[in-house]
Amino acid sequence: MDYESPLGGVDASSYVDVDPSTGTEGSRVRAPAIENHLRELVYLIEQAGLVPDRGDLTQVYQAIAALISGSVRPLLTADLDLYIATTGSDANDGLTVGTPFATFSKAFTEIIKYDLGHKNVAINAADGTYAQQIIANEVFHGRGTVSIVGNSGSPQNVVIVPASGNAISCVRTRLAVTDVEIRAPGAGSVGVFCQVGELSLSNVRFGACAVAHIQADTLGVINAGNYAIVGASGSHLRAAAMGLIGLQSGVITVSGTPAFSAAFATALDLGLIEANPGSSFSGAATGQTYNARTNAVINTNAGGPNFFPGNVSGAVFTGGQYT
Repeated sequence: MDYESPLGGVDASSYVDVDPSTGTEGSRVRAPAIENHLRELVYLIEQAGLVPDRGDLTQVYQAIAALISGSVRPLLTADLDLYIATTGSDANDGLTVGTPFATFSKAFTEIIKYDLGHKNVAINAADGTYAQQIIANEVFHGRGTVSIVGNSGSPQNVVIVPASGNAISCVRTRLAVTDVEIRAPGAGSVGVFCQVGELSLSNVRFGACAVAHIQADTLGVINAGNYAIVGASGSHLRAAAMGLIGLQSGVITVSGTPAFSAAFATALDLGLIEANPGSSFSGAATGQTYNARTNAVINTNAGGPNFFPGNVSGAVFTGGQYT
C-alpha cells in the first residue's frame, strides 16, 4: 500500500478541506485512496482468522492483538515441570505424572513455545527403558535451564538406549541431563554428543557405547561430574575440533573393569579435556589411558600419567599435549 494523493485541487500533495470563506476548493479524492486502503484493512482482518463484519468497528484492533499474541512467546513466570513415560502419549499435555508425553522430542516442541526468562524447565522421565534418540537442537529462548531428570536414587532405572545413533545429542542449544543411564551400542554411536552447544551431566551412568561415552565436537562444551561408568566403549572421553570436556570435582566411579579400545581419554584436532582440581577416578579399566594428537590438549592439573584408568601407557603425537 502507498499514499494516494488527491486528484488536482489547491495542493495535489496533500488533502485540504473546502473553505467557502476563502473560496478554497476542497481536494478531490481518487478512487484508490478509498479502495486500496479498505482492501488492505480487510486483508489484515482476514489474516487474523476473523470474518469481516460491517457492524463491528473493533476488528482492526482484534486482528492486530491476535496476530501479536500468536507471534510473541509467553513468558514463564514460574519453573515448569513436564513429564514423560514409556506408557505416555504425545497426545497428552505432559503437565502431570498422569498425563505424560511419550517422546522427548514432543517435550522440546512444547518448551520452544515459551520464553523461559530466568525460569527452568525439567523434563521428568519415569522409570523405564527409552528406545529413542534424544536430539536437542532447538533454540530455547531465555536464560533458564532445560533439564532431563530421571531417578535420583536409582539412575539405572531410567535407561536411554536407542537402537542406533547417539543416545543424546545437544546441538546449538543448552541442556542438562541428570539421574539416568545412557547407552549407545549402535555402530558409530556416542552416548552424549555436543556440538556448538552446552551440555552438563551429573549423577548419570554410562553403559556400553560404540565410539565414546562423552564426545564434545566443534565448539561443543560438556561439563560432567558425580557419575559412574559401567560399560565399555571406544573412548570414555573424546574431544575433537575445539570441543571441550570439563571434569568437575568429585570421584568418578568405574565398575567391572570395562575395556576402551581406542583410549580412555582421546583428544584430537585442537580438542581439550580438562580435569578440574579435586576430580578423580575410582576403579580399573583396560586399554590405553590417554591419547592426545594433532595439537589437542589433555590437562589433568598435575594428576600424573596414571590419572585416567587403563592398563596401557598413554601417548601423544603430532603436537598433542598431556599435562
